[in-house]
Amino acid sequence: MRPASKIAPVDYGRYVVDITDGGIIIETSDGFSALTGYSDEDVLGGKMTFIDFVPDDMRDEYKKLLKLIGEGKIGAYLEHPFVCKDGSVMLVLCFGDEFVDGRGHNCTRITICSVSDRQELEEKVSTSRLEFETLMKNVPGGVAVYEIVGDKLVLLKANEEYYKLFGYDDPKKHPGFGGKGFFREEIADLTRDAADHIHSNEVFEKDVLFKRPDSEGVWIRLRSKFMGRSENGNFIICVVFIDITASKRIERQLQNQSERFRLIAENTDEIYYEYDIATDTLIFSNCINRYSEEDNRIPEYLSKEKYKYFVHPNDQDAIGGRFKEASVRTVRGNLTYRTRAFDDEYTWYKVIFVSVADDKGKVSTIFGRLFSAEHEQKLKSRIRSDKAEIERLLTTDQVTGLLTRKAFKEKVSQILAENYDPKACYAIVYSDINDFSYVNDNFGFEAGNQMLHDFGTSITKSPIFVTGSRIYSDFFASLIKGESRDAVINLIKDTNTHFHNEQRLLYPAADLHISTGLYFLPGPDTDITIAIDNADLARKSVKGVKEIPCGIYSERMRKQRSHEQQIAAELKNALLTGQIELFLQPKFSLDKREIIGAEALSRWRNPDGTYKLPYEFISVLEKVGYIVDLDMYIYETLLKTMARWKRLGYRMFPVSINFSRNHASHKNFVDRLCALAEFYGIEPSLVEIEITESAFMQDFNALYNDMKKLRDHGFKIDIDDFGMGYSSLSVLLYAPVDIVKVDKVFIDNIVSNTQARNYVNQICSLINFTNKSIVFEGVETEAQAQILADSGHKMAQGWLFDKAISVAEFEKKYMKPDIEFED
Repeated sequence: MRPASKIAPVDYGRYVVDITDGGIIIETSDGFSALTGYSDEDVLGGKMTFIDFVPDDMRDEYKKLLKLIGEGKIGAYLEHPFVCKDGSVMLVLCFGDEFVDGRGHNCTRITICSVSDRQELEEKVSTSRLEFETLMKNVPGGVAVYEIVGDKLVLLKANEEYYKLFGYDDPKKHPGFGGKGFFREEIADLTRDAADHIHSNEVFEKDVLFKRPDSEGVWIRLRSKFMGRSENGNFIICVVFIDITASKRIERQLQNQSERFRLIAENTDEIYYEYDIATDTLIFSNCINRYSEEDNRIPEYLSKEKYKYFVHPNDQDAIGGRFKEASVRTVRGNLTYRTRAFDDEYTWYKVIFVSVADDKGKVSTIFGRLFSAEHEQKLKSRIRSDKAEIERLLTTDQVTGLLTRKAFKEKVSQILAENYDPKACYAIVYSDINDFSYVNDNFGFEAGNQMLHDFGTSITKSPIFVTGSRIYSDFFASLIKGESRDAVINLIKDTNTHFHNEQRLLYPAADLHISTGLYFLPGPDTDITIAIDNADLARKSVKGVKEIPCGIYSERMRKQRSHEQQIAAELKNALLTGQIELFLQPKFSLDKREIIGAEALSRWRNPDGTYKLPYEFISVLEKVGYIVDLDMYIYETLLKTMARWKRLGYRMFPVSINFSRNHASHKNFVDRLCALAEFYGIEPSLVEIEITESAFMQDFNALYNDMKKLRDHGFKIDIDDFGMGYSSLSVLLYAPVDIVKVDKVFIDNIVSNTQARNYVNQICSLINFTNKSIVFEGVETEAQAQILADSGHKMAQGWLFDKAISVAEFEKKYMKPDIEFED
C-alpha cells in the first residue's frame, strides 16, 4: 500500500453560472477558490464565463457535450480539463444543477471535483480506506463504491448520505451489496446498461424506483463511472445517488394542476391556455378563439407563426420572441400586447406565463393565463398625456408659481450655457421677508401664502428678472440680467420698496421689510450652488439692517466662510490629537468660600501652545452641526477624569457641562449620556446637564422630553444664561430643572446701583418660589460676592474665585487626597 503521506486529497468546489446573462459567473464557494486559485474579484461582475475555464482547443468539443446533456442523450456528469488561475490544467468531474433565480434568470449550480490523477484514484478505491473517506466527503450526494463480483455488487464503501437515502439508520443493517431494494422489473435493464457502461467507460445514468426498508418508494437518479479493477481483477465502480422523488412528485402535481386549471378556467372570465412544445400546439381551455382549428387548438403555432394572424403587428416580435425563449428554457414572466383573437378590434390583453421542464430538465409545456388589460392601458395613456403637467408640478412651487430649488439651478445653468451675454451683468439675488411669521401667526397660513405669492409676482415683474425660485418658506432666489451693477442694485431696491409699501398698507403693525443679498456672476461657468450660497451670505450680512437695500458679496465674506470651513475641517483631527482639552472652572459657596463643584469647558490648543477663544469656534461648530461631536468628546473626557478621581479616592462633587440645543434633534441623545456614565461608573447625580436658555426657543417639546428623561435617570438639569429674555414664567415653573444659573449681566452693576440689586433679588425670589437652586455666573469682585452673600444666596462662580483652568492645574489646586470638602 502506498504511504499515506503521498495521498493527494480529492478537492471540490462550486460556482453558479447565469445562463440568461451569457454564462457569467455570479457566485463561488471557498472550495472553488482553493481548488482553482481564482478569487471572487477575478471572476465575478461579468469578468469571466464558464467557457473561459475550458482550454481553447477543447471548447468546441465541450459545447457539443453540453448540448448532448441538454438533449438528455448523455448523463449530466461531465469530465473535462479545467484551466486554473496560474495557467495549469487539471482534470475535473463536474455536475450541473439547474434552477431559476429570483430575477427569472436560468442559472446552473456547477460542482467540480478534481480527478487529475486517475491511476492514483483507482489505487485509492482498491487499497486505502483513508482515500475512500476523502472521496466520500468531496463528491456531493449519496456515494458508494462497489466491486462487481459475479452477478453481485459488493459494497466497498459509502458515505453517510448513502445510508440515509436508502433508509438505513444504522449502516450495519445494510446487507453489504447493492440492488436489493430495486424493483424486480428494473434489475434486468439496470444490469445490462451497467455492463455496457463499463465496457464503454462512459458515465452511466438512469432513473429507478427503489423500495426502502420502511416500504416507502423512492425515485433515485443514479450516475456511475468505471474506476478501475481490484487486486482480483474485478471491476470497481463509483455510483452517485440523487433523490429525485420530489421532482417526480412535482411532475405529477403539475399534471394534476393542469386539470384543476381546466376546471377553474371553465368558471372564470380569465382565459387559460397551455402550449405543448413537442406538438407545437396552443390549447385554450375555456374560450373560443376565432383562429382555432378544432377543439380550441392552434397547431403549428410557432413553426408557422400563426400568432401573427391575430396579434397586432407592433407586438408580434415580442410575443413570438417570448414564446420561443420559454420553449427552450424554464422562465416565468408577463407581457402586455394587443390581439383580436377574442374581439372584432384589437384589444389590450396581459399574458402571464411559466414554462416547466420534464424530469430530464427539458422544457415540455408553457402554462399561462390571459386577462383584459384595456383599463390599465387607458390609465397609462392618460398618465402619459399628463406627463407635462406632472413635470410642471414637480418643478414648480405651488404657492408662487416659481421654480423649485433643483429646477432653478438646472434652469440657470442652461441659460448661462446657451444664452450668456458677455456684455450684460448677471447676478443671483437671495431675499427673505423679515417678520413674515407675524402674518402667519396672526392672520393664518392663507394670508401668509398670499404674501409669498405677491412677493413672487413682484420680483417676476422686474425688468431685470430672468428666472426665479422659492427656495423654501419665505426665502427666494432669482437670476437677474442688467446693464450694469448700479442699475441692478437700483432696480432691486425699487422692487423691495414697492413690495414693502404694499404690504404695509395691509399689515401696518408688522415690521415687514426685505433682506436681500447679491452675488454678481463672474462668468457662464459659475457653480450655481456656490453662487446661491454666496448670495445668501450677503443677505445674512445685512439681515435686520433696513437702511441697506441689499448686501453685496465680498472677499471678506469669502474669507469668513473659508475660516468657518477651516474650523470645521480641523475639528476631527483636533479631537484625535488631543488639541481639544477639558478645562474646569470651580464653583464656590458664598458663605464659606469653599469649592462645591465645577463647570466643564472646552479649549482648543493651537500648535504654538496658545488657545483659540471659544467665540472663535463654538458658533462655527454650532452652524455646521459639528458641535455635537465636540460636546460628546468633552463629556466623555469629563467622565474619564471623574472615574480617575474616584479610583484615587478624591472627594467627588458635581460638575456641570453644557450641551448645544442641536442635540435635541438626535433621538439617542439621552441613551448615549446614560450609557457613557454607566460605562465609566459615574453616578448621574454627579453630572449637571446645562441647557442654554435660548434653546427653549427651538423645539420645546423635544427638549422638555429629553430633560425629563435625564432627570429620571438621576442627572441634574441646569438652565444656563438665565434672564437673557427667552424663558417664560411657565418654563421656569414647569420645566424639569434643578438649578438656574443667573447670567453675569445682572450682577455687573449691583455694587453701584440699588435698582439693579433689587431687580436681582426679585428674580431670585421668583426662582426660589419654584424650588430651584441658584448659581451666579461672572462674579469678579469681593463687593459683588458680599452683596450676594448678604442677600442669602449660596453659590457662585467667576474670576473672583478662579478662572477656567486645565485639569492638571485644577487637580493640583483642589483635588489633593487630604483635602476635605463639605457638602
